[in-house]
Amino acid sequence: PGPLLSVALADKTIKPGAYPINPMNPDAVRPPHIHFNIAGQNRRLVTQMYFPDEESNGSDIIFGALTAEEKTAVMASLMPPDADLESDSIVGRCDIVLAE
Repeated sequence: PGPLLSVALADKTIKPGAYPINPMNPDAVRPPHIHFNIAGQNRRLVTQMYFPDEESNGSDIIFGALTAEEKTAVMASLMPPDADLESDSIVGRCDIVLAE
């Protein structure tokens, strides 16, 4: 079966920075990513959108556990900003598909 619902959402935010997982091990760092929490009446999905070309993607414990197909699915596609955004903005697209 195909997607149950197709919705386009847009949000303007600041790209998050990387952050340490454990202060006792400052080399263990989560890469920049954005969490999405999608809740329905009986189900909930929490996922993340990663940014391409981030050095810490390769060492991230969560990203590293994904298959190649899953990594592609959670990676933002970056595009130039529209004319109504600041010129130094980045636009990222990540499709989240919910299916039975």
